[in-house]
Amino acid sequence: APAHERVHFQRSRDFRRDIPPGDFDVVILVPSTGVPAFGERVTAFALERNARLVLYNFETPNWCNALSSAARDARDWNPWRRSAAHASSVLSISGESSGWAREFYADVAPDAKFHHFYPPINTPVADAAPAVPRERRIVVFMRFSSAEHKGSGKLLELLDESMRGFSLVLVMGKEEVPEATRSAMEKRAESLDISLESRRRISDREKFEELKRARLLLFPSEFEGYGYPPVEALYCGTPCVAFDLPVLRETCGDALCYAPPGDWPAFRRAIAAALGSNCN
Repeated sequence: APAHERVHFQRSRDFRRDIPPGDFDVVILVPSTGVPAFGERVTAFALERNARLVLYNFETPNWCNALSSAARDARDWNPWRRSAAHASSVLSISGESSGWAREFYADVAPDAKFHHFYPPINTPVADAAPAVPRERRIVVFMRFSSAEHKGSGKLLELLDESMRGFSLVLVMGKEEVPEATRSAMEKRAESLDISLESRRRISDREKFEELKRARLLLFPSEFEGYGYPPVEALYCGTPCVAFDLPVLRETCGDALCYAPPGDWPAFRRAIAAALGSNCN
């Protein structure tokens, strides 16, 4: 847009250093940080500099606890609730998220606005990953720590006869598969002639390469604030099996192979249907 050059961003590690004097127009507060009293500090800065405060919202505990079997403590959101009382806007990453935020952040100013926008995927890197013939590979993005809602405790149940002869690729961050889980999965996989492969800390390019090689993505989350992997899989033309979450219906429509939320036997049947090119 013609006026983009008039927008100037100022970054700071802690809202104490690297900050020029004078007023600001907008301060965006992104939750989840290890800096002590970060929310309070950013809110105070916005008030001191006569700036509009925008609270960036990923998810709220009322939403998590309505869908996930792993309850979240609403007190963890207390700092962001206090900041929301001074915010001019709560900006969410989906319409579904924004609706729950309206309910949770009930103490905002009367003129505060609730908006949402969809975060983009890294399309330049996705486009750079070459299109290759599909292999007998099934990809699942997984986290094991503080992630009961991600389906990590049900991975063993997903290993099924329909996967015989496939490789199941676990894409993770810095953590390893817990020993007990790994051992049980290896035993089950061997009985079904399924190869297990773990990939840790891969780059965006490697991630899209995996998606383009794979026949299927599994996304067994009981709750998601947005759900990047299914969107990225669709961009790569890779089928995806997921639970029928409202936020995924919002972002992916009918393009995924859905199972009723929390119905793990149905999730396995959806895997078999997807591998047989019949998701309906």
